[in-house]
Amino acid sequence: MFILKIFKSNQPAAVIFMVLIGICLWLKSFFHPVVEEVFFNNHPMPLFALLRYLLGSGFASRLVALILLIITGFMLIRLNSKYIFIQDRTYLPLFFMILIAGSSRTFQQLNPVIPAAIFILLALERMLGTYRVDKLSLNPFEAAFMVAIASLFYAPSVFFLLMIWIAVGILRPGYWREWIYTILGFLMPYLFLYSYYYLSGINFSNQSKMLLDFMYLHYSPGIPSNSYRMFLVFLTILMIISGLAMVRYYPAKKILARRTFMLFFWWFLTVTGVFFLLPSVSTEILILAAVPIAFVLAHFFMYVKSRSWIQELLFDLFLGFLFYSAWFA
Repeated sequence: MFILKIFKSNQPAAVIFMVLIGICLWLKSFFHPVVEEVFFNNHPMPLFALLRYLLGSGFASRLVALILLIITGFMLIRLNSKYIFIQDRTYLPLFFMILIAGSSRTFQQLNPVIPAAIFILLALERMLGTYRVDKLSLNPFEAAFMVAIASLFYAPSVFFLLMIWIAVGILRPGYWREWIYTILGFLMPYLFLYSYYYLSGINFSNQSKMLLDFMYLHYSPGIPSNSYRMFLVFLTILMIISGLAMVRYYPAKKILARRTFMLFFWWFLTVTGVFFLLPSVSTEILILAAVPIAFVLAHFFMYVKSRSWIQELLFDLFLGFLFYSAWFA
C-alpha cells in the first residue's frame, strides 16, 4: 500500500510529487517531440489559431500546454473543495487528470482541447453555483458563454451546451428565462467574432467553414501504438470497476454530490458521442474525457477499501501501462 498511500495523502508535498511525475511524463516530448499532422492544426478554430500564432510550435508551446494542463488539474481540486462531491480532501483528481491527458506523446503539444477543457470546467462551476439559489440567475448565460469560448478553441465543444441545458434542468427551479439565457450566452462570442470579421473585411464563409469541417471531414490517424492500445484497454477496465463502485456509493451521497456526478456522467456521454459521431475527432478527445474519469478514479481509490491489495495492484498497473506507453512506445 506504500505507493498508493503517498498519492492519497492530502499533504502539500503530495501535490509537488504529482506535478513532478506529470513533468517526467512530458520530458521526452520536450527534447524529442512527436511531429504528426493532426486535424486541429490543419483546421484551427480562431482562438487556437491565435494561440498557436503567439507561441509557435516549439519548446514554449509545449511548456504552455503542460502548464495549462496542470492548471486544469488544480481547477478539479478547487471544484471538489468548493462543492465536496468527494468527501475527503484529496489531490488524486489532479494526478489522474495530468497523467491521462498526457498519456500519449501525440497529446504532449499545444492542443486546443486543453484550453477548451478549462472553459468547460468554468461553465460547470458556474452552473453548480446556482444550486439552491431560488432567484433568477445569470449563471446559465455565463456558462453557455464559456462553452462558446471553448468551441472557438476546439469546435466539438459546442455539444457541451447539452450539458448546460441538463444542468439547468436538474439544478434550477424552472425559470424559462434561464433557458433563453443559455442561447444568448452561447451566441454572444460568435456575435463578437463575426462583428470583428465584418469590421476587418474578413470573408465570413471561409471562417465558418472551419467549424463545419469538424462536422464532416474525415480524419482517422488511429491509435499511436500497441502499447497505447494496452493502456486504453486497461483504463477502460479500470473505469468500469470504478463506475460500478460509484453506483454502490451513489445513494449515500448528498444531493449536490449526486447531481454533480450526474453532470460528469453526461460530460462523459457527450465526449463518447462526439468521438463516435464526428469523423474528424480522434484520440485527442481523451483529454476532455479525462475530467470525469479523474473524479471517478479518485473516488474509487479513496473509498473502496474492502480489497486494499487489489487497489494497490490496479494503481501500480495503471502507472506501469501509462509510463511504458509514453516512454517506450
